[in-house]
Amino acid sequence: MTMKQKYIFFLIAIILLNLAEAQNQANIWYWGDYCGLDFNSGVPVETHEIHAASGNAMSVMCDASGNFLFCFDGTVVTNSEGDTMPNGTNIIGDRRAAMGALIVQQPGSDHLYYLFTVAYNQAEDIGMHYSVVDMNLDGGLGEVTSEKNIPLAQAWAAKNKLTSVLHANGEDLWIITRNFKWDQWYAAFLLTSSGLST
Repeated sequence: MTMKQKYIFFLIAIILLNLAEAQNQANIWYWGDYCGLDFNSGVPVETHEIHAASGNAMSVMCDASGNFLFCFDGTVVTNSEGDTMPNGTNIIGDRRAAMGALIVQQPGSDHLYYLFTVAYNQAEDIGMHYSVVDMNLDGGLGEVTSEKNIPLAQAWAAKNKLTSVLHANGEDLWIITRNFKWDQWYAAFLLTSSGLST
């Protein structure tokens, strides 16, 4: 594993630990080509059960019991059976982006998840987008809804960096990215039980 890969792995671990907060939604991690760790037993166990690979971007979501729900590589969403989710392709993003795929559960919902993507480099002016997965669809395996590839105007120069943090109210989430067109400029979007504030 290269130093860059170790750094990326460390950053992903910090992000997932922040999101986990005494729940099991972050118990399974995947990155690279079918490399995974399962923390459901309390210790990391190597796993290769999820049939999804990515150059860099990868985000995984489990249910409250730690069971794998789906994963997202920045362009394609894969369900728990290893199949591409309905409407789960052609998502605007880039598998090469180091932190280019983020999944967060909508506060107050047991079935809605937001997917966030950013560009890989500044030459790509695709910016930041979001899509929504509804786990009540496709017999409980999930489906990307018609709310797909929605651009976030304040983050049109976002690349390679995505994270989320719990709001001070303990319920809502801030989704944060870096805008590289202006030095030290960040964009933050609030996700609440009402949806995403764009």
